[in-house]
Amino acid sequence: MEIEPALHQLDRVEAFRPLLRLLRRSEHELDGLLGDAVTEGMARVVAGMFDGDADALFSLISDRSVDQFVRDTILGAATFLTWEGRIERDRMRDFLERFHADRLADDDDFAWIGWLEAIAWLGLRDLAPLVHSAWDDGRVPLGMLELSDFEDDLLAAEQSPNDIEDRFKRAGLGYIDDVLEALEWSRHAGYPDEEDWQSPLPEKTWLDELPSLTAPVTNPLRHVGRNDSCPCGSGKKSKKCCLAN
Repeated sequence: MEIEPALHQLDRVEAFRPLLRLLRRSEHELDGLLGDAVTEGMARVVAGMFDGDADALFSLISDRSVDQFVRDTILGAATFLTWEGRIERDRMRDFLERFHADRLADDDDFAWIGWLEAIAWLGLRDLAPLVHSAWDDGRVPLGMLELSDFEDDLLAAEQSPNDIEDRFKRAGLGYIDDVLEALEWSRHAGYPDEEDWQSPLPEKTWLDELPSLTAPVTNPLRHVGRNDSCPCGSGKKSKKCCLAN
């Protein structure tokens, strides 16, 4: 599939559904077509093209065959659209509750990250017990954040609901003005297959820099972006390396 014709269709709201169909492609295909745009800018593109059909977003998020990073990204877009009032808060809340009840993602799937962030950023305190349950059940992938991070974000959303816009911006959520400009570079994106990585591991990695057991425990991946180089030194992106394990 040529990405160039698709790019020239992405500036119209009518392309919302074709875009969602595109995002249902395999991880390998999406890497070749969109590269880092899946996690770097796609949430803003989807929000900007949203045609008002929340069920279309919920359907994609619920589809286990869709790439986990895509579903995490679309959850972020849906969270922002809910905060904006374009998705009814009660509908979003009901979906988040059903996501847990129906176990709409496998254990250790990144969609659980987007799910709990939605609950925190929307200040849905009544759903907090579900997050604790999912955490205890081993559904939430470890390494990206701690349970205390969720609690801090939830409390911040409750205490300063009007300040959440800054948090959305830092997370890469919001609207996008020029879809073509944001995605034009993705024509040249693509990653080699996993077996093609030849970068040797360095003699000393970030694991050797971890504090002793007597030092305060910190999360070495807390501030590592999914598209950043993995701190283990493999040469891969984090989402293709330690964050995927």
